[in-house]
Amino acid sequence: YMGIILFDRGRLEAAAEHFQYASLLYPDNHLYPRLEGICYLADERNNAAAEAFRRSLQCSPNDSWSKVHLGLAELERNNPEAGEAIFAELHEAKDPVWVDALREARNYAFRDDPMPFQKRLAILYARAGVLLTGEKKLELLDMLAVAYSVSGRFDEAQVAVRKAIALAEEKQ
Repeated sequence: YMGIILFDRGRLEAAAEHFQYASLLYPDNHLYPRLEGICYLADERNNAAAEAFRRSLQCSPNDSWSKVHLGLAELERNNPEAGEAIFAELHEAKDPVWVDALREARNYAFRDDPMPFQKRLAILYARAGVLLTGEKKLELLDMLAVAYSVSGRFDEAQVAVRKAIALAEEKQ
């Protein structure tokens, strides 16, 4: 629990160290390396994040949520082929993990005064949801626009809104 508290307070390095230690104590538990990776992803330490997510998947190879995080880390590492392949695999399998991505995006975007790392995670999770659904869910495109807006990235928010409008018109 201490790692979660540290994370929520923006002490990302300390939280990552806590989860790394927990991974040593419980080497078969996939949650601790995944949580460690989320700390690194939030802190823009994308290589360390990818490594942590790979360790999580070694413990639990079918864990969709760890796959989503690894996909995000790969995209952030400028390795789009690897990241997009992970999202395509989950999309083709019709994995419902996009619901988790939407929940997490909302969790971070709708805070009263989100910290920079929370804004980053809101965008990443909304982006994951969009990729997981092949850009075919209005609520995810809308959430991506909100996440970009909360982060002051208004041009990107407008692009997401235009995609949502085009999708809505296509569905009519």
